[in-house]
Order: sequence, then C-alpha cells, then structure tokens
Amino acid sequence: GPGADRFIAEMRHNFRVIMIDEFQDTDPLQWDIFRRLFLDVADTRLIVVGDPKQAIFGFRSGSVETFLAVRDLCRRRGVPISTLPVNYRSTPELLDGVNRFFANVDLHYDVDEARPELAIEFAPAVPQPHSPHGPHVASLTDEPGAAFHLRVGDRDDRQILREVGQYVALFHGRKVEYSKMAVLCYGNRQCRQVQRHLVRQGIPAV
Repeated sequence: GPGADRFIAEMRHNFRVIMIDEFQDTDPLQWDIFRRLFLDVADTRLIVVGDPKQAIFGFRSGSVETFLAVRDLCRRRGVPISTLPVNYRSTPELLDGVNRFFANVDLHYDVDEARPELAIEFAPAVPQPHSPHGPHVASLTDEPGAAFHLRVGDRDDRQILREVGQYVALFHGRKVEYSKMAVLCYGNRQCRQVQRHLVRQGIPAV
C-alpha cells in the first residue's frame, strides 16, 4: 500500500535485533514479512530459534518446510547455525534414554519421499553440569530408576487411563501435591476422560 515504505523505514529504525522464537511454527507468509523487513539490512541482526522436531502441531499454516528452507539459506550463505546441547529440564537418565532411542535416526516428515533437503538431524542433548537427580522419577516396573518409558501396541484408552492413575498415585505417594501435577492430552475429550477416571479413583482432579 501507499504507506509501505514509511512503515518499513519505521520498523527498521525501531528494531535492530529481531528474534523469532518457535520458528518451526512459522508459515511462509510470516517468514516473507520478516525477510522483507529485516534480512540483509545494515546494522540489523535477524535471529531465528526453533526445533524442527517440534513442528508436529501444524499451527495455522506453519510447517517444517519453512524452517528447513531458512536453515538451508543460512548454510548457503555461511551464516552460523548454533545448536543448544545442554538440557536444563530433564534428568540425566531421561536424556540418556531419549538419546539412545533416537541415535542414528534420520528423521523425515515426508515418509513417502525421503528427500535429503528435508532431513532433520538429531543432536543428542547433555544434562546440565552437576544436575541434581530429582526424587520424582517415575517407574511402574520392577526396574529401579527407569526414567524413560515407551509404550508400543494398539491404542487402549482404558489401559492408558489406568497407567495415568497409577503414575499420579505413585507421585503422590512420594509427597508430590496433587496441585503440582498436570496431565497433558491431545484434546479436550481425552482431558475429560482422564479427569473422570481420576475422580473415580478418589483422586481430586479438575
């Protein structure tokens, strides 16, 4: 429109460092806007931060292709790409399990056409130095200290609900307050199922 040049000049004057977080959820139009505003502008730095492995939700029209295209653009231009290897959220045991599970895995979003340009590398994470081993590592098996559980098999909502109840009871038995626990579900239907099941087990849940 007629005010475009003025708008662009004002944005470039006001912002010298621009960081787009959760970039794996950026759609092509959004990236085109930021590219036209800030890419190749003198005395301006444009930073994108994201994890392509988290591009599984399809927010709006966001897709992993935008992330991968910008990654390849950076590589062609020799722009530094930094990987953050230290995980400050998880126990060493959990990270070890995840790293072993994804070791030597070549991730592709298009399984029918595994094109190299769409490959997503897996970078193993390391725990923070002197990471405390928290008391809340859950294990429903006889194996002590198990921190990573993978369920494989047909979907059985009743079995999943039972396991959720068992984990909640296990944590509560380890002095974790109910108000400190959250169960994440795919959708509201599953949330209601979990809530009703926990209440039937005598566990307060909202």
